[in-house]
Amino acid sequence: MINCILFMDRWLIDEMRDVVQCFGRPKIQPTPHTGDEFTSPAVVERTGGRWPTEWRMFYSHALHPDHITEPGRNPRAHLCLAESDDGIEWRRATLPDDYRPVKDLPNAVADEFIKMPRWDPWDKDPQRRYKAHAGSLTLKSPYRMITGCSADGVRWSFNDRADRCWYTREGGNDGTRTPFYNPITEKWQFMCRPYCPDRRVATTWSDDFQTWSDPLTILQPDALDPPGTQFYGFHVWPYGVTNGTGQPEDFEGCFVAMLNVYRTSTGDRTLGWSGDAHVELAYSYNGIGWNRTDRQPFFNLGDHGDSVGSWLGAPTIMGYDEDDNLRFYLYGRDFSHGLPPEGMEYEEGVSTLCYATLRKDGLAYLRSIGVGYLRLKPMHPIDGSLNINFKAPRGQVRVQASHPNVPGDRAPYGVVPYEGFTFDDSVPLQGDELGAPVRWKEKTARDLVGKDCYLEFELYDAQLYAVRWNCSHFSYADAPVHDLR
Repeated sequence: MINCILFMDRWLIDEMRDVVQCFGRPKIQPTPHTGDEFTSPAVVERTGGRWPTEWRMFYSHALHPDHITEPGRNPRAHLCLAESDDGIEWRRATLPDDYRPVKDLPNAVADEFIKMPRWDPWDKDPQRRYKAHAGSLTLKSPYRMITGCSADGVRWSFNDRADRCWYTREGGNDGTRTPFYNPITEKWQFMCRPYCPDRRVATTWSDDFQTWSDPLTILQPDALDPPGTQFYGFHVWPYGVTNGTGQPEDFEGCFVAMLNVYRTSTGDRTLGWSGDAHVELAYSYNGIGWNRTDRQPFFNLGDHGDSVGSWLGAPTIMGYDEDDNLRFYLYGRDFSHGLPPEGMEYEEGVSTLCYATLRKDGLAYLRSIGVGYLRLKPMHPIDGSLNINFKAPRGQVRVQASHPNVPGDRAPYGVVPYEGFTFDDSVPLQGDELGAPVRWKEKTARDLVGKDCYLEFELYDAQLYAVRWNCSHFSYADAPVHDLR
């Protein structure tokens, strides 16, 4: 079933004239937290009344720099919990009095090395509502990565059986490790690296969150990337499912990801230790095959020395805020990855917690040049609720519903409006709305249910962000395409 058409690619567009494809660019807003413990966000969520405050943040905090997770590698950090009234200013959360797994960190939720907890509304077991990765502290091998589950994100249980590790390759797995449920394949996935220093994107999957496949590389730098490009992190969001409150029915049929693109110094003798990072937008229709969009930074780096001048961590996508805007959380740094050149004195840089907002569905949109025309591939609607996300404060949007013109095999290709569904019959849409119902003078979208239908748009000084209509399938070359996977 298909119910949401975004415009991150042009696969569903049959024809367009005087319309250009654009991509959103959220503006980064630094929070008051610079150089303090809240500058490494893992996940931010709305609580929906399940917590004393409306906002919670899981973040990494190193208690003792000499605690090492893997020999010769990173300092051990604990997953801690913060809370906020507005999602901007944060404070340490207060855990239950009888639960203090880390004595010197009263808001640490576990002693294990956890990264990237994820709200999972698909699991039927409420005790597994949150899922995460953890580095094993009990198994002898330092390379084994185990899974953890929690009912509330606070009290965690871990599966440290050697045959239940989700990753066992030598070197462990550094970087972001996003767990999520894929309702298309009906499996749980971890997004990871093929190997610890191998900075590409891989995935491993499981039917039960216990037995896992071997990692499979699914995205790597290609011929359009300059030498030295690596993929540092990859945060996935099942589109529409807000962290902390989202439900399975909120899923809109595609996945969005923040791709951390690491541009390394090709003269670096340590093979990729020094460089800067920015963030690109990626998307998928099935959670396995991924596409990049325009290859431009989704978040722009600042100038060298700025709080976000040299490094942007792959953002966590919270989902929708109280104003229905998309909200992102990330950290920026005023220093590059790696150590300075030999002979230069090392000066520790500063990290800053940042957030950014973007219009709902504003990841990509279609913008008219004067009067633009757009036609989508034919779809087969199964209900009469048709609405669009658009912006036309000084213009308008009109919609036409048509059927194929196929009177004979030799007839020219074309479409013909259904009676009562022409542009002239359309009730013009003006203003700025996230979910405006499409109407005609004497007809409604209910009259189109069960018919193959081309939607055509006339955009005058307008921007079109999304089309929502429950359809059983699209028609392509006179055959049904039931989904986009």
